[in-house]
Amino acid sequence: MGNELLIDAATLVAQKGREARWLLEGVIQAGGLVLLAGETSSGKSFLALELALRVAARGSAWGLRCGVMGKVRYLCTDADEAELARRVGGLCKGLAMEVPKELAFDFGRHVFDDEQAGGLEKMIRQEEYKLVIVDPLNRYLPSMNDSSMRSVGIGLQAMREVAKRTGVTIVMVQGFNKLRQKPLGKWGEPTTDGTERVRGSTELVASCDAALLVRRGATRNVIELVKNRQGRMQWAMHFSLVDGLKGSDGSSLCLVFEALKQSEVKAPETLAELVERRIKRVMRGQAERRFGRAELVAETEKLLGKVGKRAFAEAFALLGKDSEVLVERGEQNFKIYRLAEPAKAFFNTVAEEQGNLSALDLVGKNLSVKASIMMLEKKLDDQKAAKEGKGVVEEILERLKESGSKSYQLPAD
Repeated sequence: MGNELLIDAATLVAQKGREARWLLEGVIQAGGLVLLAGETSSGKSFLALELALRVAARGSAWGLRCGVMGKVRYLCTDADEAELARRVGGLCKGLAMEVPKELAFDFGRHVFDDEQAGGLEKMIRQEEYKLVIVDPLNRYLPSMNDSSMRSVGIGLQAMREVAKRTGVTIVMVQGFNKLRQKPLGKWGEPTTDGTERVRGSTELVASCDAALLVRRGATRNVIELVKNRQGRMQWAMHFSLVDGLKGSDGSSLCLVFEALKQSEVKAPETLAELVERRIKRVMRGQAERRFGRAELVAETEKLLGKVGKRAFAEAFALLGKDSEVLVERGEQNFKIYRLAEPAKAFFNTVAEEQGNLSALDLVGKNLSVKASIMMLEKKLDDQKAAKEGKGVVEEILERLKESGSKSYQLPAD
């Protein structure tokens, strides 16, 4: 009797070695298992809804092109129907699209296990679904237990078989556990990719084809790709949920995406590298200021605490080789440090924290204030020059008067 699970390498490559298909270019592979996990109120359900709408109605999601279009099934057994309707309606208005009939919301009770997976697979085949979103994941696992390796293993294996046999992409929405942040190394930098924050068994991350983490920020949230078996290895975006125009049938909602600048992705290898980064952070905070060495040391130690002289000496040596920084000679031949392009540094700093639109707004306001100050300074200079000119004329007339010449009087202003 032959072994149906045995296949030779040549046959495997011929049958399965074709180019990967992408639901979202380079980030979500079609026909795979995808984990979308995040903090509470970080916007992960809004991200899942936009993905569902865009796949159902054609377009781009999360700033990426959708490579697969078609029907979407959204499993959301615990969702409030009225709130879900408000979100979907608002997002459709923000995207300037009709509410698609190709997107179906399923409020039924389903379990991904050996017994019920067959019925789900039959439903997916009949309706030809291209994307299934499971939100939240734990409600569809056996015993609704995401902490049990056995429960997670059974659930994900059932999903894997459904995806393999139907070609559907399954996106699993999951929350974070109680860990507040990534573990930090000796220099205060994250030492992991953050997947230890995903709630439940480690099998969740281990078994998926791609994992995306969502976290809240001070002004914008972040979605970051931390695992991908094919395609991009690094991808991250800032995003914000923005209220749009309000009409008679409700407000519109928009998800605004901007590329996340990974200027410090690699953790510093030495204390000197960390000190140099913090010195540049101080300089960017006051982009047009000229700093003495002692001033930079004092401001940097406010961020890091006391640091040895050797680390600062090595950091300043690195700073002198940085094209972003200019080193000049000041009074008594002391070195003065300033940014080569302060306007660009100011814009980039604000853009990284608050986005390009906020940066443009602040830069515009900054230029407006500077222009007003320059106009006032020019007006004062003109008034001063006029006053000085008037004084010279008065002095000439006074001397003429003293010499017995005909008296003159200045005309009134």
